[in-house]
Amino acid sequence: MKKFLFIFLIGTITLFAQTVNKSIERDFNAYSKLIVDKKIDKAMEYINPKLFNIATKEQMVAMLESIYNVPEIDIKLFMPTIDSYGNLQTVEGINYVKIQVTTPIEMKFNNPEFKNEMIPLYLASFEEEFGKGNVVFDEKVKAFKITSSNPVIASSTDQNKNWKFITIDNKEVSVLLETIVPLEVLE
Repeated sequence: MKKFLFIFLIGTITLFAQTVNKSIERDFNAYSKLIVDKKIDKAMEYINPKLFNIATKEQMVAMLESIYNVPEIDIKLFMPTIDSYGNLQTVEGINYVKIQVTTPIEMKFNNPEFKNEMIPLYLASFEEEFGKGNVVFDEKVKAFKITSSNPVIASSTDQNKNWKFITIDNKEVSVLLETIVPLEVLE
């Protein structure tokens, strides 16, 4: 009987984790699609609202749109994939799950000043940012192809029905995030 209860308990926990992961995936894909389609204003609906205590929604939209609207650079994001899910953690009534995502990026310079001899310089700079082996220059399309891997903090305040996200895309941001996300979730 104890063995049956143990197996039942493990099955219930596994099913719960799969349900949570599916709802995170659903909302993360909706959020990501809006970013990929450059619908930045709508994507803000999926941002953890506590982030707006650091920068307003309008500032966030303006910053992201300015990145997309640099005339000398075409940046194309592709749909990210979720590589892994951390454990569900509940802190002060908010559920958190740290996920690891990989996002393919294509960056093409449209500046007539950009010369082929500059490619190694940019390649080294991008490799420093994204890691060695995560950046290549595609000679055929004349673009850098980047694989960006980042942790993302998913949070839910409504029993895992809807999820909001914060991407940790550099170490400086993680220091600021300690004011928004509990330290035990960031680790």
